[in-house]
Amino acid sequence: METKELNNNIEIPNQLKNPGFRFCLLKPREKTPFEVDWQRNRNYRYDNPKLLEHLKNNGNIGIISGYGNLRIIDIDNIQYAQEILNKLPETFTIKTGTNGFHIYFLSDYAVNSVLKNNIGEFRALYMQCVCKGIHPNGNKYEIYKDVEIAQIPKEKVKDFLKPYLREYNYNLNSFEQQNNRDNTRSAQEFRTLIKLISKGFSKDEIGTFMLGFEKWKTSHPRYRELSYEKALRFVQEHGLKHEGERKMETNKPFRKSLEGKDKQRLEELNRPLVETSINLSEDEKWLIHTTRIIDIKPINYIKKVIKSS
Repeated sequence: METKELNNNIEIPNQLKNPGFRFCLLKPREKTPFEVDWQRNRNYRYDNPKLLEHLKNNGNIGIISGYGNLRIIDIDNIQYAQEILNKLPETFTIKTGTNGFHIYFLSDYAVNSVLKNNIGEFRALYMQCVCKGIHPNGNKYEIYKDVEIAQIPKEKVKDFLKPYLREYNYNLNSFEQQNNRDNTRSAQEFRTLIKLISKGFSKDEIGTFMLGFEKWKTSHPRYRELSYEKALRFVQEHGLKHEGERKMETNKPFRKSLEGKDKQRLEELNRPLVETSINLSEDEKWLIHTTRIIDIKPINYIKKVIKSS
């Protein structure tokens, strides 16, 4: 099928001009939102002046799944992409800068999932995909199927996705997936949740530790709850919970803010260190002012906490 290049002006594809959809701002040639709380508050309708001005200045934009029941299959493997496209009804599709596809449809099914063998993700809720702009490699995002966005019933989506979902086979001690280990950020986050839950950490403790993951840190609270519940079900279904561990909390949300030592520790880990020095050049004609910023993230702290026994 011949692709249709997305215009470089501020025109958004007609299929995405839905008042219920929401968009987020991305820097030029980047794929990550730069505004905090983009999932819930800092997002925009297709006709928002700020969004259009951002496009006019050659910025990229992403569209957020979940709003207006929009779901997106983000798939990078070309072989599987064609297979999936052939199985789905005709629906609006964008070809990415790496020759992958973003397949759009509407559905009541809203469970974020990582597909097997690293072929892609089902982005159902509070996740985003670049819908207009230029890929970091310089290639443009193009319309691949210029048709309306299809509506697919919940049960049909579940049946369709089933053969593509990952199958886990974890050993608690090594915490290694025996085959086709998935090293995407979502998979690493999910494995960490499973490990922390299986070791008996409280929900508050887990919420604190998980702030070391950028996606978790900037995600909508509902995404955190769904991820925690999914990991908890996995632990329970696979019998990974140790005897004598503390009872897991399922009925209280993650704390909106941290207190006491948790808050102080996180602030220390996230606070950039600034080192500055002034030196005289060898010819004594110049003052050399050097500033170095060291941004410390709590990854090592997390690794220490979840280190395999």
